[in-house]
Amino acid sequence: MRAAVIGAGVILSTALWLAALSVGAPFDAANGALDRAFGGLPAWTQVRNMYRNPETQEASAGEKPLASFHRLAGYWAHGGRVLFIGNSQMQMVSLARGEAPPTGPEKTWVDLVTDELAKSGSDLKAYRLSAGGMTYAEALWDILYLTAHPELKPQAIFLQMNYQFLWSNGIRDGMLELLDDPAFRDAAAREAARGDGYSGLFRERLQAGAARGATAGAAPSTEANAPAERLESEVRQGLSGWIGFRERGRQRDDFLNLLYRARIYFLHLKPSTARSISEVRLRESQTAVERIAEICREENIRFVLLRVPANPLISLYRTPEDHDRYMRYLADMASRFATPVYDFEDLVPAQEWGLAYNGPDPLHMGRAGHRLLASRVIPIVELEMAAKP
Repeated sequence: MRAAVIGAGVILSTALWLAALSVGAPFDAANGALDRAFGGLPAWTQVRNMYRNPETQEASAGEKPLASFHRLAGYWAHGGRVLFIGNSQMQMVSLARGEAPPTGPEKTWVDLVTDELAKSGSDLKAYRLSAGGMTYAEALWDILYLTAHPELKPQAIFLQMNYQFLWSNGIRDGMLELLDDPAFRDAAAREAARGDGYSGLFRERLQAGAARGATAGAAPSTEANAPAERLESEVRQGLSGWIGFRERGRQRDDFLNLLYRARIYFLHLKPSTARSISEVRLRESQTAVERIAEICREENIRFVLLRVPANPLISLYRTPEDHDRYMRYLADMASRFATPVYDFEDLVPAQEWGLAYNGPDPLHMGRAGHRLLASRVIPIVELEMAAKP
């Protein structure tokens, strides 16, 4: 009897939650309430309606790049091939105080550079390869694929440099689909055998890719489990007409955002909290950047480092030594590889940055900041392309 009561309670509570999710967005409402209570800017300042152009951008934000790369071949069939690589600063706008609510899709500084090149009649064609939390190992992974295919090889690579980018690590599962290409798989295997800081990660990802392939080629369902699979398929098909089921991905994201807000507001762990980078993680990132520079030299690709803006109201460097070590690394890159390094870290003033919840956003600028950076980068692109090998 007790078990039956507990079971009925579980079913009832599940039904109530499903009903709540079907008629509204409770997690999103909770997020808004927390922002108001703790002094965060309105949700619309973190712009969600961003400009999308699958011709000039890697459309999946790093999750499934293969389809975008297939399309890139047509875009780059004529003209100068310019590749920008970076993290979410290239694909997000965080509106500053006083900037009006969005009235349409918002563009980042790379989109503005691409537009201006087209308006000027230039034959240069810029392409944005960016993702939130992107790592330098992922940038190397992508470049290995592009350079393995002549129709995709860029003539110049402009790589975003900032301290937060060095802190990120790993290669996301969606990028394993590139391993289906034999030329890329061979190139990744050679990198895994080099013994550099990123090589262990490459070995692990190659193993994960092999396991993925084995799973995809597994035998079809047995007669014993076929009824259960048919039932699951029928239930999913039946639920597909219910809006709560169709929007489960958004509900999941809203719930994760709620947990993230709780960490910030109650535990005071903010995205702007200064952190030192561990030696292992730093070596993984730095050796990946160095390998990108080597590949560019081998492939006659112009390689340029852009030290992008940071919010002057905060510092991502936990200690002065963190800052000094980062600056020494950039100087070493410029010396070893004859790599131009353009420094824009202090370009955008404090009033042109948005808020990350109730504190300064360390990485994402408002409209004016993106316009300012674009205006500085456009002549650099033209200059560096004129000087390409």
